[in-house]
Amino acid sequence: YIWAMGVLLFFMVTGTMPFRADTINKLRRCILEGTYSIPTWVSAQCQRLIRGILRQEPAERCALDQMLGCEWVPLLIAVENAFHGLSMAQEWSGLW
Repeated sequence: YIWAMGVLLFFMVTGTMPFRADTINKLRRCILEGTYSIPTWVSAQCQRLIRGILRQEPAERCALDQMLGCEWVPLLIAVENAFHGLSMAQEWSGLW
């Protein structure tokens, strides 16, 4: 499950999948070898989190408590709260 969360995080941040290839066999090889690249515009904190989650060896992957303790997660929550507040303000303004 942890690895799948890394794939989802990568997709949510970049809008693309971390593992890409022309054929299923090449895709499988990329996944098994852990071959992916994170765009340079992704923050260093987020890059560290993604790399920690997408490690090939399950025992070396970040644990859930490590992910929640990552310095990038509070930033994500703050941004989400700001957008939520914005959408709530828009909803309330529509009532007047």
